[in-house]
Amino acid sequence: MSVDSRGLRTSALLLSLFLLIFSVYALTYTGVPVSDDEQLYISVAQNLANRGEFKAYQLYGNDRLNGQYNGIGVLHPTLASQVYRVARQLNLGGAQSLFLLSAIYTSATALIVYVIAVKYGASSNTALLASLLFGLTTIAWPYASTFFREPLAMLLLMLSWLVFIWATDKSQHGWRKSFFWFLFLLLLLGAVLSKIILLVALPAFLILVIRGGNLTVSRNQLMYGAVAFFGLLIGLSLFLIRTYDSTGPELGIIQRYSGFLLRFVIDRVALNSPAAFFEAVLGSLISPGKGILIYSAHSDESGHRIQSMMDSSSS
Repeated sequence: MSVDSRGLRTSALLLSLFLLIFSVYALTYTGVPVSDDEQLYISVAQNLANRGEFKAYQLYGNDRLNGQYNGIGVLHPTLASQVYRVARQLNLGGAQSLFLLSAIYTSATALIVYVIAVKYGASSNTALLASLLFGLTTIAWPYASTFFREPLAMLLLMLSWLVFIWATDKSQHGWRKSFFWFLFLLLLLGAVLSKIILLVALPAFLILVIRGGNLTVSRNQLMYGAVAFFGLLIGLSLFLIRTYDSTGPELGIIQRYSGFLLRFVIDRVALNSPAAFFEAVLGSLISPGKGILIYSAHSDESGHRIQSMMDSSSS
């Protein structure tokens, strides 16, 4: 089979896979929020589209949120606002159309599961199985019917992982390798702007680089990388110090990424209730509902192991 024919066959398979999973998600589509967090994101997306403001005026009657938006997952309502604007221009349901985004994000993530599994050496059938298992037998399906930020964060994290694989491929050289690294950082930044806990992915990717032996760089590249790293570290430290004593309203949508949040976590959570703080951090990592290590499509290694077991049993 020629390269072009193989590429067309793969493209057709991925398109069919996306349409299949998305169609299943459409069966459980409601367009109705089940949480005030969803109402918050919808309100911010509406106000951003109509007034250009990161506000949640519609929730002033909510006792918990009191109409306040503190920059939680800022990329999520920002992207949604563009979809809302288009939906209104087409005379479609503005808020209801936003619920389709999670189905699209999750269906696309299932495709990335397939691509990564194949990249790690799994057969096409094994990768297809891993993709279907992720999309239709995990908590990804319930989330695909909501308007939470997790589906977008998951998609961007998995995209960054795929691009990371390409960037660390030893066959890549020159501008292509540099482009993949730039795209990886951009996608990872988007993931963090969707869910700040994904900052834990940074050391995880560093471990993958060290374990994979992909540190074959020249002295100049190492020097430039070190300068950029320490420059960013110094800049981030200065920003955290400068915003440490600031108030939430003063910082607006950046308060979740500032020293204000650091002070809040230390003063009100870590010191006053260390057990609750530990539980919250641990839950963000391994919670069956939203933990990054569970509610993410980390199926490529699993797919590779499944293939290995299948090959062993057949031999």
